[in-house]
Amino acid sequence: MRASDPSGAAMRHARSRALRCVCRQAPASARAPRAPLRAPHGGASIPGQPRGQRTPRTARAHAAAIDGTAGLLEQDPEIRGYAARASIPSRALPPLPHPPKSAEIYRVLPYLVKIATDVPGVKLRLLGSLCLMMLAKVSGLAVPVLFKKAVDILSANPAGATPEAIIAAACGALVLSGALKALSGAAKEAQAVLFTPVAQAASRRVAFNTFRHILNMDAPFHLNRQSGTLNRMLERGTRSVYIIFRAVVFTFIPTLVELAMVCALLWHQFTPAVSGAVMLTFLVYCGFTIAMTSEAARVRKIVNRIENYTNGKAVDALLNFETVTLFNNEELEGERYDSHLRAYHSANIDAETVSCALNAGQAIILAAGITGVLVLIAQGGVGAMTAGDMVMANGLILQLWAPLGFLGWFYRELRQSLVDMDNFFTVMSMKPSVKDGSRDLPNADGEDAAAGGARPRKLAGVVPGDGEAVTYNFASVDGDEEPLAAAATGNGASNGATSTANGAGESNGLIGVLEDGDTITYRFQHAGPKPSAAAADPSASSPMPALAASARPGLALRMRDVKFAYVPERQILRGVSLDVAPGQSIAVVGASGSGKSTLLRLVLRLWDASDGAIELDGVEVKDIKTSSLRNAVAVVPQDTVLFNDSILNNIRYGRPSATDQECIAAARAAEVHDTVLRMPQGYATVVGERGLKLSGGEKQRIAIARAFLRDPRLLVCDEATSALDSTTEASIMASLTALSRGRTAVFVTHRLTTTRHCDRIFVMEHGRVVESGTHDELMEKDGVYKHMWDTQQAERTLIEQNADELAFAHN
Repeated sequence: MRASDPSGAAMRHARSRALRCVCRQAPASARAPRAPLRAPHGGASIPGQPRGQRTPRTARAHAAAIDGTAGLLEQDPEIRGYAARASIPSRALPPLPHPPKSAEIYRVLPYLVKIATDVPGVKLRLLGSLCLMMLAKVSGLAVPVLFKKAVDILSANPAGATPEAIIAAACGALVLSGALKALSGAAKEAQAVLFTPVAQAASRRVAFNTFRHILNMDAPFHLNRQSGTLNRMLERGTRSVYIIFRAVVFTFIPTLVELAMVCALLWHQFTPAVSGAVMLTFLVYCGFTIAMTSEAARVRKIVNRIENYTNGKAVDALLNFETVTLFNNEELEGERYDSHLRAYHSANIDAETVSCALNAGQAIILAAGITGVLVLIAQGGVGAMTAGDMVMANGLILQLWAPLGFLGWFYRELRQSLVDMDNFFTVMSMKPSVKDGSRDLPNADGEDAAAGGARPRKLAGVVPGDGEAVTYNFASVDGDEEPLAAAATGNGASNGATSTANGAGESNGLIGVLEDGDTITYRFQHAGPKPSAAAADPSASSPMPALAASARPGLALRMRDVKFAYVPERQILRGVSLDVAPGQSIAVVGASGSGKSTLLRLVLRLWDASDGAIELDGVEVKDIKTSSLRNAVAVVPQDTVLFNDSILNNIRYGRPSATDQECIAAARAAEVHDTVLRMPQGYATVVGERGLKLSGGEKQRIAIARAFLRDPRLLVCDEATSALDSTTEASIMASLTALSRGRTAVFVTHRLTTTRHCDRIFVMEHGRVVESGTHDELMEKDGVYKHMWDTQQAERTLIEQNADELAFAHN
């Protein structure tokens, strides 16, 4: 691995040798840490522990990322405890198999069984639940037989039997029937307990993979759908998995098993006609239910479509409530919502009418069936049948008929679930139009990361005596750790590094080494006072770890005759060509609609160019894995959307494994730290839905903090300072300029005052680059750029004059 700064190679090499010598040969007193070295988010690592006994770096980093972005969940420890009980983490769940072409039950059920049984331990649960189901049915059917025995014993009054013996025999049969009834009920509940994890595992896997699939879909997919509609589809699809499993395992299969047992008993005890009457009633009942449910499903599809539109409309209005309020359109939105509700209610009335007709028909069929069966039994003749036979027959029929009422309800739910699964399958079958590439971005050595190139990682070690920090970049080189770059904040940190490297531990000493897979962190102790409480507080004003210049090189960006249109009849880009060298800073300016933001979307592969080529480090973006591309990029958008979470976690979203100190250091660099500290809850302040509790400028600065934290190779700023005042804009631009140093940076802006620091400026007009050059070169051309500059300067002068006049009038 080469260092990113060749001029300092010899010094870094010497420093790395010295540090390794100290690490391996330091006396025990120096090597023993005075306090445990904590990993991010409270995870502990003990120096000197064998590497094989530690949690792998990637696993621990992922766990830290989950903890760091858990959001409001981490504020509810009770709920968090349930989340921690999940036996298998979501990242270990296998991907879903390809969904079936259509949502028929014979296609859906094997698909869901495969989904559930792919999870370890589920097959045994499924087998156990089926055994418990058989136990429950056999025990339940034995109850009417024992009732028959008790009635026959009491009514027959056998000769020679004493009353006590008769009563004892009858009571024994009744007690045994009660025990079997209890066993049947307990087996049913045990089956539910054993089977619920099976259905929940399938539901969770479907929900997780569907959620991931939707997030991985391209921009056209999301632009053409409302978030409320997608949310309802996800909710219904997940619920349908559970309902289908319950309907099949707890209703249909047990009912069929019970029907077979009852028919066999009636055939054996009475006549084939009785058994045939039961079977005929069952078939008529099922045929009527299927026919009527088909009509109910047709109406339910309409209800679902209307409900999707209604929910989408409600979510749209609620998310944009501020716009609705400012334009005084509450009544208008209410009327629009009510028009959807009227259609929804009318369709629901039709659905309820069909449902009532279905229920009435089912009741008539069951009543007629029970009556017919009992009449056939009664026709068996006097003397040929006992009272116990009639009791047993009635009990068996009622026991069979009871689940048939639920069978109709479950069948309706099953049909509805199949409709919902059809929508789910439709979405899961969709493929993004932006196809993922197969190559990783070349790293610092020009090698693909997939080919084994290691990415330097920036690790910070704090000098406890004075709270100052030293930052090293480390990477594995043939199994050895070697510092690639070092940047120190303050003399204490610098002296600490130098003294320890030289082996002199009088004023600063090595107190611990934190090894973690392919990385290593050195911690130094200053021979001074212990750190103050303020230094221990991550939100205090003590010095934070420095944000050193990136060891990751900037990306080379090249466009060749790029063309693009969102719709064929409206061409947005008309042959754009430009070159950006690694580490170069450029600005793309132009009037609204000239294609500036579209250009960025193509670079980030939110869309693919219809013609031409876009290359990063000489690799066509269409060939690059989207994950590799976006890991190298940080975006500061024009409209920053934040999650309904704390400020700290919103900043941490730029790099989920970042420590609190790193997040706060990024906030300092983005000039938002002091603002956050003035809030009552500081970094724990929850920003509200889409960050509505913060001002536009505060949201923008949090987005910039994310970019600082991300350590990108390509920085993309789309009107990053559009929501800031002039004073803050100047401060932020200074921070962005520092952030862009050593990185490739692309600034899209309409404020030309923010472009003067750029190495090159590209002026766009009607989808083409019409001018390019530095600020001074473009001003000399007296073209589009100069006209825009003069116009903005005149507007700025006019605004300042008006402000002065208003201030004078006020005084």
